[in-house]
Amino acid sequence: MMSSYPGLKTIFHDPDYYVEALRVFARLSSKYQVLATWTDTVFPKKVVKRLAVDLTDTKGKLKVLGVGSGTGEMDCKMLQQLLLRYPNISSTVIEPALKHITEFKALASGKLKDYTGIEWDWRQETWEEYYQDLKKPGREVDKMHFISAIHSLYHVTDGLETTILNMFHHLKEGGILMIVLTSERTGACRLINHFPMFGDNLHSHCNSKHVREILKQHKIDFEVITQESQLDITCCFEEGSVDGPLIVDFVAQTLRLRETAPLKLVHEVLEYMRGSDCSVRRGEKILLSNDWDAIIVTKGKECGAC
Repeated sequence: MMSSYPGLKTIFHDPDYYVEALRVFARLSSKYQVLATWTDTVFPKKVVKRLAVDLTDTKGKLKVLGVGSGTGEMDCKMLQQLLLRYPNISSTVIEPALKHITEFKALASGKLKDYTGIEWDWRQETWEEYYQDLKKPGREVDKMHFISAIHSLYHVTDGLETTILNMFHHLKEGGILMIVLTSERTGACRLINHFPMFGDNLHSHCNSKHVREILKQHKIDFEVITQESQLDITCCFEEGSVDGPLIVDFVAQTLRLRETAPLKLVHEVLEYMRGSDCSVRRGEKILLSNDWDAIIVTKGKECGAC
């Protein structure tokens, strides 16, 4: 918690500022280009071809659920790959930010306009709200063939273990749960471990290792696929840079660190960010390790009633 520095808050206290920082992060890490390449090359082999589902009880439709789908860049790419094998898809999108849903709809109307077999269910809510609604008396629960949670489990409020088990329970037999999270080896994770006071109840500093430990504890088989990535943090050390403070805040998950933290702490954070624990130098650039893991969980027959 941030009790040692009461003026500090996590970046999630200002959603608009977070979105602004996220856009800069996405640009300087080539986030969407990396995700697009991964979805075109790895996703078809590791997910699409491995789905072993019976569509009889869903009238021939593949049921897909995106948890915290954001503005939909990766979801649209995944749907394009799934549609090559399953021409009829029922896609449920859970995203609490209305602005993100609006952008997702606009993106989908362009990228997926030639696909007529998609049925959409847009839910402006959190995973917890969605799952609580499923448990209402008399509600018929329709489980999913494919569930994705891409960089969204940082924000769960029911606890990581409960959330993962509930998502697994919500899968149909032969379905796949795909969780994408930051690797514990990234510069950001090492920074947070070094400065444990950065955090509050709006954000969980979970990473791939935490998910793997939960799955192992419950004897749930999974596969991990690591994607190497780097974030250019050079701007953080350039005087007058507009992007620099946003990147510092995004990596440290703090809200306006340079404006609210003591100068000594700001200096310590910056020095640690560009140190060998977090970054490498390539010419004049400082590149922060930004690897992420895709954790693929398939629900076998023995778990059909799970």
